[in-house]
Amino acid sequence: MAFTKSSIKWIQISIFTILISVVSALNFDPDDWYVKKKMGSISSITEDSHSIYILADNGIFTVDKSSGDIEYSIELSDNFHNPQIIYYDEYSDYFWLITQNEIYIKSSVGFYWKSVYYSDLGFDFRRTIYDIGSSPSYIWLDMGTQIIPVYPIGIKISDNKEIDESEINLINWGHYSQGRSGELLDISQYIMMDDWNVGLKYIKDSDGNKIHPTVKLEDSNGEIWIGTKEGILLKGWIYSQRLEILLTGPDSYSKDNQGNWWFGDSPFKRKRKKYDSKFSHNRHILSHWYEYENKWNYMEALDGEGVSFDIHNIQKVGPTLYISTLDGLLIYDYLQDELEELRQKHGLKDDVLWDLSLYKKSLYIATKFGISEVSTVSNTVIPIFMYLLPMVCLKLAMKMRELKKYHLENLRKSKLWMR
Repeated sequence: MAFTKSSIKWIQISIFTILISVVSALNFDPDDWYVKKKMGSISSITEDSHSIYILADNGIFTVDKSSGDIEYSIELSDNFHNPQIIYYDEYSDYFWLITQNEIYIKSSVGFYWKSVYYSDLGFDFRRTIYDIGSSPSYIWLDMGTQIIPVYPIGIKISDNKEIDESEINLINWGHYSQGRSGELLDISQYIMMDDWNVGLKYIKDSDGNKIHPTVKLEDSNGEIWIGTKEGILLKGWIYSQRLEILLTGPDSYSKDNQGNWWFGDSPFKRKRKKYDSKFSHNRHILSHWYEYENKWNYMEALDGEGVSFDIHNIQKVGPTLYISTLDGLLIYDYLQDELEELRQKHGLKDDVLWDLSLYKKSLYIATKFGISEVSTVSNTVIPIFMYLLPMVCLKLAMKMRELKKYHLENLRKSKLWMR
C-alpha cells in the first residue's frame, strides 16, 4: 500500500500529538494545581488523623485539620458514577468508596483506586449497601437484611474461617446521609448568628433561604462538620452550640468590563483565626485571571513579608486596586507593579479593615472603630464630612446584609479552576 505525501504528513502530525499527550499525562502532578470548585450536595464525610474528607456531587474535598484549608482533591476524585459513601478505616489505613453499583478501595499512601467486584466480597451486585463501618479485623457492610463482614483489603472471608462475632459491638459506623448518621441527624440544639433560624431538619434565614443538612461528623478534635444538600459546609464545636458557614471559594474578587478578574481570600473569615504563613503552600495573596484568553498570573509584589494574607474586599479604580486586609489597606498599581500601604499610623481608624465602598473619588472603609475615608486621587486618609456619613453607612450596611446572600449564591455558581 502506497502513501501519499499528504497522508504521511498527517500520520506524522497524529503521532506527534499522541506523544505530546502521553508526555503531558506522565508529567502531570496534582500538587501543581490548586482547584476551587463548588461541592454540590454532600452525602458523606470521613476523617483520618490529618484531614476531613467530604464526598459531594462534584468530587471529593479535603479540609486540612491544621490549617483549615478546604480543597478539591484531584488525587482522590475520579469520574465515579453516582458516588454515595466515603469511609476511612483507621485499622487498615484504607479508604473505601461506595457508588450505586461499584466499590473502590485505596491505601492512604496509594495513588489509584482499585475496583472491587461485589462477587469478590461474596454477594450479588444487585444488593444495596446502606452503610459501612469497621472494627479491628473487618469492614462491615450493611446490606439492609444482614450485616456482612469482609477483610479490609477488599477480600471475601472464606467459609472455613471463623468470624469473631464479638467485634460487632466494636463497629465504628461511617457518616452517610442515607445511613445511620443521616437518619439520626438532629440540628435543633444548634444556633447560628445573623438572621439564621435553626429548626429540626433545616436552617432558614429571614429572606426565606433554606439550608438542608444531610450528614454530620464529630471528629477526633471535637469539631462538628455538617454537610448539606446545597453544598454548604457547616462547622461547630462539641462544647458550643454555635454553627458557622465555611466558605469554599474565593472570598473576595473584583472584575472589570475588559475581562480582568482579581481573586483574594480570607482564611480569617473562614476559620475565625489569623492566617499562619507556615501553611501557605506557596500560594499567592492575589490572583489575576484574564477571561478572554484564559490566562492566570499572580501579583507577586504583594507576596512580600509583612503583607496580610487575609483579603476582605477589593475595589478597582483605573489601574489601581484597593484591598482591605487584617493589617491595613493595600494600594496596588498593577500596571506599574507598585505597592503602597496605609495603616492606623497613617490616619485610618484601625489596621483591621473590613468592607470597602467607593463613592465619587473617595473610598469609605468599615472598621470596628468607625468609618475611614481615603482619597482615590492622592491615596491619603482624609476627614469624613458628617453630611456624607448617613449615606455611606447605609450603603455599607446594605452591602454587609447582601454578603451572606453572595456567599450562598457563590456556592451555586460555576466552578473556578486555579493554577
